Amino acid sequence: MVGGAPFVKSLSYSVLPPLPGYFWLVMAIGTLFAFSFPHSWQEKINAWVTGDSWRSAAWLVARDILLLGIFFMALAFMVQMTHQAYIYSRF
Repeated sequence: MVGGAPFVKSLSYSVLPPLPGYFWLVMAIGTLFAFSFPHSWQEKINAWVTGDSWRSAAWLVARDILLLGIFFMALAFMVQMTHQAYIYSRF
């Protein structure tokens, strides 16, 4: 998105502000979610939820809420970090 702005210059790392305190926490969580769950975990979850229909439905709802929460949290972090001047560029 910044490629459409020819006036953007590269800055050295010494000029940039220091990283916020939660940066490493977000990096660790992102790294954790970058890998898939082990197959054995998925088998245990499937064995637990297949016994009752309400458990299966509750698991699906809880998983969907968790994924939506992660999505909105990531979106909030990205939006609040900087001014997104070119987010609607060339629409």
